[in-house]
Amino acid sequence: AMIFIDKNPLPLTAHLFFVNGTLPHVRLQVKMAESSRLRLVIKAADGKTYHASREIKVTIGGCGA
Repeated sequence: AMIFIDKNPLPLTAHLFFVNGTLPHVRLQVKMAESSRLRLVIKAADGKTYHASREIKVTIGGCGA
């Protein structure tokens, strides 16, 4: 799985690997200076690729969705 935050200086925020048969569960905290789109790309064990995205709005004192 790869997590990208478009407006970060280095957009590739995390690159995660899971062993086949595990139930993936991740909590990731990152700092963001401004609102941006977060994108998740996953390559499944069967070779298919999935993606999802969400706009994350940065507010004073933290970020909110």
